[in-house]
Amino acid sequence: MKTLLLILSILSLYSCSGNTQNSINNPQEEANSSDINSNNTDIAKKSKSFDELFALWEQKLIDNQIFDYVTESDCENNDMMMELYEKDKYPMHTASKSFVEFDYNNDGIKDYVVNYTLMNCVRGNGWSSDILFMTSKDGQLDIDENLTNILKQKYYDYVSTNYGEDMYVYYDKKFLVVKTLEINRVIDDECLGTFSISQGITGHFSFNLKDNDFKVYNVE
Repeated sequence: MKTLLLILSILSLYSCSGNTQNSINNPQEEANSSDINSNNTDIAKKSKSFDELFALWEQKLIDNQIFDYVTESDCENNDMMMELYEKDKYPMHTASKSFVEFDYNNDGIKDYVVNYTLMNCVRGNGWSSDILFMTSKDGQLDIDENLTNILKQKYYDYVSTNYGEDMYVYYDKKFLVVKTLEINRVIDDECLGTFSISQGITGHFSFNLKDNDFKVYNVE
């Protein structure tokens, strides 16, 4: 009998020891699972792609009724576009875009300046163009409206000071339109590009990304 009780006691201790081990292992497994979920969250927070950011920018143009902007599918709906036109709208959509790559913050993440041209959706002759910076901050690529607006305002000040009002450079619903302003290269934080205004003036410009210095040259 004593022998049987001793065996039962040993088995009981062994069983308790096994459960304790499992209870230690399970939190570790949960911790590992949490780490995996955390890593997935980090991945989900990675920068949006160029196309994703430009799509967000297009939506902002739509929301703020800039250029009477519409989606590509709506632009192809002729009946809808003519209805808008009859309501004194001139709907437009991006016809083409190009970009120049650079590294604004020297963080190894590609930054972009986007030149995009807009066509009208009512088979007219009207068109426009615009420019947009996308730069990284804290490892995240994002639309840089501040840098974009600094360049636009510098250009607007130059045109208005030297040539007065112009149909290519003007404010629309607090949005600064800079038709034909285009950046072709970025070298050592210096953006180099071209411009023209409706008065027949053409020229080149430089814009420094660090101190925002704006210069024009070869004006004809």
